[in-house]
Amino acid sequence: MQLNHTDEENRILRKIIKGMELVYDELGQHLVAVIPGDGVGSLKENSKIQDASEYMKKLLAVNKIELLLDRVLYIHVESPYCRVVLDSKNNTEIDVRITLETLEHYFGEKALVKIHRSYLVNPKKVVCAVRRGVRDYEIWLRNRTPQKVVLPLARSYLEKIQQKAPKWFTN
Repeated sequence: MQLNHTDEENRILRKIIKGMELVYDELGQHLVAVIPGDGVGSLKENSKIQDASEYMKKLLAVNKIELLLDRVLYIHVESPYCRVVLDSKNNTEIDVRITLETLEHYFGEKALVKIHRSYLVNPKKVVCAVRRGVRDYEIWLRNRTPQKVVLPLARSYLEKIQQKAPKWFTN
């Protein structure tokens, strides 16, 4: 079995996965993905093409979010999906089948900050962190709707966020 793609399909695949190289053995039974920029360059080998397909779906989900990153307000877990809420007049939502941990690892803290085990927020959209109890805080987000977006800030993330983003706590 040989895997043949047209030139156009190859061009689109290369653009989507940004330099990731797919290498198949002669029978197409193994796939090795070489990902430059992931440390020294990691190799991921899957014995089934279905695994490779799942891996590609994750890459496509990450790519979709990356294209919309400036519009992302926050991402919330709705197992087995992550719901991506965009900053728009009606707070458009997109569901992608990927874990929050994968997104957190891929984007890093500059693009998305984990404030709760179920939430990542776009730090550019944060207005402030507001105390709502002795040790409880909420994160207020800026959006295009008249209604404010308020998310919980978990106590377990409070100290880390106070160190990394003290300006959120100035109010």
